[in-house]
Amino acid sequence: MFNRTNYYDVLLLGSSRTHRNIDPRICDSIAGVSFYNGGISGAEGFEMDAALQGYLEVHPSPKYVILNYDLGVLSSEKRLYNPIFYYYFLNNKAVYNAVADTDKFTWLYKHFPFMQYLRFNDDIRIEAIKGIMGKHYTFDSNYKGYSRMEETIGKFDTTYLHRDSLKYEVRNNDYLNNIINTCRQKDINLIFFVGPVYNHHFDKKYADYSSIIKSSNLFAKENNIPFIRFDSIPLNTSSDNFSDNIHLSEVGSKIFSLILVEKLKFYLKDY
Repeated sequence: MFNRTNYYDVLLLGSSRTHRNIDPRICDSIAGVSFYNGGISGAEGFEMDAALQGYLEVHPSPKYVILNYDLGVLSSEKRLYNPIFYYYFLNNKAVYNAVADTDKFTWLYKHFPFMQYLRFNDDIRIEAIKGIMGKHYTFDSNYKGYSRMEETIGKFDTTYLHRDSLKYEVRNNDYLNNIINTCRQKDINLIFFVGPVYNHHFDKKYADYSSIIKSSNLFAKENNIPFIRFDSIPLNTSSDNFSDNIHLSEVGSKIFSLILVEKLKFYLKDY
């Protein structure tokens, strides 16, 4: 994503709910245009913006950016969920700048790569040693950024004793506005969508979820950005389609990929 130069018509952005939930193989075959899944696990607004800038640093601009409007996109926190993931791509100027914004020693990791080892936790160190010994781990079903969700059993939160409030600011979010402005400057069509969630999980967990989505929808309309909701579709009623409350199972991701691309046909002018 950050060191190759391939052209894709559609770039999917978001967190693990993009990375694990949308299979470009299915989207490509139906839409007749090329998709790339640029979702990054744990990504919030700062990291989604950084991912877009890093992608555009080396790739030609796509015709469309489809942003999974996770609640985290509205976070004002400047953080990378897993900074170590980016060390391999520090020659990408935009990636370097994003990492440097969160770690003053980034220059050290770039020019003296062995110093990156200091940031590794025990699990990553073990995997690194395995790699040196020639033992490599291969992600199942990895295709153009997509990697299926590992199947889990019983990881569903069904008790909602207290509803938290997120208190996110929609209009004055620097990272979201930067994504919007970048797409305008690059003549990229931007589309927001709210992804599937099991059994109205966010509504039950967050007292202000509905008001945030309503404000976000209005904000999108003011900026002429389509805002598509998949958080209340029939897919969301069956636990068979989910690995947990917010991530689809492998079966669920295939179904949703079909649903998503069928909906996007209306917006993909070159379809």
